[in-house]
Amino acid sequence: MNLIEQPPKISVRDNVWVGIPIGAVIVAIITANFILLNYVHVFSSILWTGTDIFMAFLLGPVLRKVSLSTRREVTFWLMPKMVFYMPTVSAVTTTAGYFLALRLGFISLHPPIVYWMLAVLVIVITMFIQGGWAFSYRQTFAYILN
Repeated sequence: MNLIEQPPKISVRDNVWVGIPIGAVIVAIITANFILLNYVHVFSSILWTGTDIFMAFLLGPVLRKVSLSTRREVTFWLMPKMVFYMPTVSAVTTTAGYFLALRLGFISLHPPIVYWMLAVLVIVITMFIQGGWAFSYRQTFAYILN
């Protein structure tokens, strides 16, 4: 009997592993362990950046050259994991980075540091709005067209 396996659905139950980095950053913050906090920040940023580079420079060009049905199949298997993975590593990276900056004294309301903080805040908010809209827009149409 030839059974075709259905792509996984988006569910928290299938992605409980996202609790590991979240738990690590919580433990690092609560224990005030500078080395652990630095490790969590660096490791999660490597995961975040590495995944982004892999998707852009390796997976993207490969998917452009394969058939539409293959692209669809890869996307349906990849996206349920990515929906939880990317927001988790990005949130853990930024949270750990904030607490590292706080601990190192980089967060100050004195000029010129406050101007740099405002510039970064404007960029982050702009990218968050743009990325959130684009991500939800693509996801909505990917599942509507299914």
